[in-house]
Amino acid sequence: MQYGLSDRLEIDGQIIYQENFRKNTDDKAHSHGFGDSYLFLRYCLNEESRFMPHMTGLFQLKMPSGKYQHLDPDKLETDSMGTGSWDPGIGIILTKKVKPFILHFDSIYSFPQKRDIEGVSTRYANYLNCDLGVEYFLPKGFNLMFEVNGYLQGDKREEGEKVSGSDVRYLILSPGIGWSNDLVQFILAYQRVALGVNADANDSVVLTAVFTF
Repeated sequence: MQYGLSDRLEIDGQIIYQENFRKNTDDKAHSHGFGDSYLFLRYCLNEESRFMPHMTGLFQLKMPSGKYQHLDPDKLETDSMGTGSWDPGIGIILTKKVKPFILHFDSIYSFPQKRDIEGVSTRYANYLNCDLGVEYFLPKGFNLMFEVNGYLQGDKREEGEKVSGSDVRYLILSPGIGWSNDLVQFILAYQRVALGVNADANDSVVLTAVFTF
C-alpha cells in the first residue's frame, strides 16, 4: 500500500503471506503464514532532467511479524517465516529514460538489531540489497523487463561471538513481461538464483499487480 503525503513524500506498507514447501528423500512438509512486514518512507530528491535521473531517498523498516522460533521439527523448517529482527535501513532509487529504454537502480543498506532467538542473543550482520533493471516498452501498454538482484550479508553473531560460515550472498536474474494503463500494472516474471552462498537455489514465477485508486 502506497499513500502520498505530499508531492514529494509518500508512506508505504507491505505485508507478506507465504506458502512454503520442502521435500527431501524421506519426507515432505508444507506451511503457510505471514512473513515479516515492511514500512517505507520515500522522498523525491530530484525530478528527472535531461542529464540527471529521477532520485528518491528511502527509509525502510523491516518488522518481525513472521514466525522465527519454536519451529516444529516435523515441518522441515517450512514454518520459518521471518528472521526475528527489527531491521532499519536507508537507500536510494534512481530512474532514467534512455530511449527506447527506462533504466532503474536501487540500493538499500540495512542494520539488523540484536534479538533473543530461541534464548540466544543474536545479531545478524548488516546487509546490502541492490537491484538493476531495464524496461523496454511495446505497443498497447506492454513492456519487457530484465532485472538483476544482488544481496550481501556477513556472518551473524550469537552471544557476541561470530558464527563462521553464516554469511549470505546471492545473485538473482529475472526476465519478465508487463502490461499497464493509468489505473493498473501487471508484471509476470521468472526468477533464477544464478549464484549464491548459504542461499536456496530457487526457480520462481512472480506475479506483481498494482492498482491505483
